[in-house]
This record gives sequence, C-alpha cells and structure tokens, in this order.
Amino acid sequence: VDFNQVYGAGQRVQLRPDWEAVKLKVMLEAAELKYRQNPELAAALLSTKGEITFSPSAGFWGVDERTGQGENWNGRIHAAVRAKLQGESEEYDRILKDLEARCRELSVKR
Repeated sequence: VDFNQVYGAGQRVQLRPDWEAVKLKVMLEAAELKYRQNPELAAALLSTKGEITFSPSAGFWGVDERTGQGENWNGRIHAAVRAKLQGESEEYDRILKDLEARCRELSVKR
C-alpha cells in the first residue's frame, strides 16, 4: 500500500465531529502506544537525533521537502515520544504544551 492509497482512504472516512480539536492528542496517544508495544521501533526512534520531519505529508502533518514548509505535527509527536522514552520530561512537556495550544486553536476554527 502506498501513501496515495492510504491518503485517499483517509479522505473517504467519516470523522468524529470533534476530530480537529482532538486529532493531535489522539495521534500522540497512538504513537506512545505503538512505541511502548514495539521495543524494536522504540530502539529505532531512540537512535535518532535532532529534529524529526515527515514528508511527503506536507502542510499540517509534515514538511514539504522542496520548500521546507509545514507544521510537521507528525515529527513533533515522534519527538515528544522520543523525549518521553529518554526521560526528558521538560522537552516532552514543552511539545505537549504546544500540541495542546494547537488543539485549542483548531477547536475554535470549527
């Protein structure tokens, strides 16, 4: 399955009414569970350093490789999980604070 197939399937799904307000928290919880349940993946995440960026999912979830533009929430969520796994509570809390602020902004836009 390639990215376009997954993206297309996601566009056809009926989302919960408050999805925009909760999607970042849901994705953070899912990522935390994924790495908690898969030690090999957790080890791979812990072996990374610096900023984590995701593409081709530019815009909200990632970063456009060509322009460098995008909010990169997928990368920020993975950085939060990495910080939590490393016991870096200050970094985790900083990212969580940004995430919660963005959730509040998204809930107002509805």
